[in-house]
Amino acid sequence: METDRLVAVILNYNTPELSIKLAKKLGGWMINTIVVDNNSKDNSRELLKKELDSLDRVRLLFLKENIGYAKGNNAGIAFAIKYFTEIEYIAIINPDIEIISKESLDNMVKALK
Repeated sequence: METDRLVAVILNYNTPELSIKLAKKLGGWMINTIVVDNNSKDNSRELLKKELDSLDRVRLLFLKENIGYAKGNNAGIAFAIKYFTEIEYIAIINPDIEIISKESLDNMVKALK
């Protein structure tokens, strides 16, 4: 599988339903996923914990302040590098992206090789 060494980073800000849906899909495809909450002002923290905390392939990172899009994703990348030792690729995926198949991710990784 091309995605064995891929980690996905999803930056959440007040979009827990979208982030949860995407993280569950990626985790179900056995893709390591980090959901970074950028200090959301809604109930994201509680929903993300409730829905994702028990999933093997999904890790949660809660930021203490909203540090913006780029720095939020960078925090997720830094976390991925520390947490996952065997990664080769990191995908920044917005929560509102609809990925139709695991094969589409495999093809993206193949194109990078």
